[in-house]
Amino acid sequence: MDKLIAKRLRQNDSYQKLKLDEEHILLKNPNIMQLIDGGANEGEITLSVNEKKALENLVTLKMHMDTYREQVIYIIRQEDLVKYFSMLLV
Repeated sequence: MDKLIAKRLRQNDSYQKLKLDEEHILLKNPNIMQLIDGGANEGEITLSVNEKKALENLVTLKMHMDTYREQVIYIIRQEDLVKYFSMLLV
């Protein structure tokens, strides 16, 4: 199922744009990646105002990406349901 979900998401241009935006934010702000990975081994991590805004944008992107993922899962399950009902009616 995960492969099917990944395939459908790769085919979705809007999702791919969100994925590229996510990668751009993480590459531009290494402190955010360190924060996400829990890598505050050498002490606390402080974020600049720009990094805080980038983190807010990242969280928003992740929420939108999760919504696309949920939609794909819903559609796949609906397709499976239609196939199942079709088998019952034959």
